[in-house]
Amino acid sequence: ILNLGRWHAPEPEWEIRLAQGIREAAADAVHNAADHLLDESERTSKISPKLIRARRWVLHNLPLLGAIAEQVKIIENQEICERMDIPVAAICGHMGEMYLNPATNFTYEEWLFVYVHELLHVALLHHSRGRGRDPLVYNWACDFVINAWLIEMGIGQVPRIGLLYDPTLAGLTSEEIYDLLMANKR
Repeated sequence: ILNLGRWHAPEPEWEIRLAQGIREAAADAVHNAADHLLDESERTSKISPKLIRARRWVLHNLPLLGAIAEQVKIIENQEICERMDIPVAAICGHMGEMYLNPATNFTYEEWLFVYVHELLHVALLHHSRGRGRDPLVYNWACDFVINAWLIEMGIGQVPRIGLLYDPTLAGLTSEEIYDLLMANKR
């Protein structure tokens, strides 16, 4: 027979400890899964240690973006980049391929910025949102959005070669920025 008169609600401290334990267990599971995936792919990888480290950082710190990173093949090949006129990086969301030019002498922090930048193009479906817009100008508009986010979040380091960034465009969508760029071609 259960005596409900003696039952006491758990102390609020226990609720906090339970939540903390769940958070820690989830974080450990994400890290372990990321390590397992990385161990497998790094054994056969032909990409530079800086990019492997950037990919590892994404899988550990941005697990939702890490899910996309797992599906994107990194192609670090100077010859291909020269043939495709890619001075730094590009991504094809339809094919799931990221092209990174190894001739670009970036630090790890700069490559981290570039790597996450390219992944965000796919995450935000920029490859399918152009809808008849000028592809180059639409890409620039998308770059303004992504670069502002990365700077705000403090991810990596802005590449020393520069980038498209204007703090007055913060909060605008890529489509709104595209319209502004098209209206003011200067």
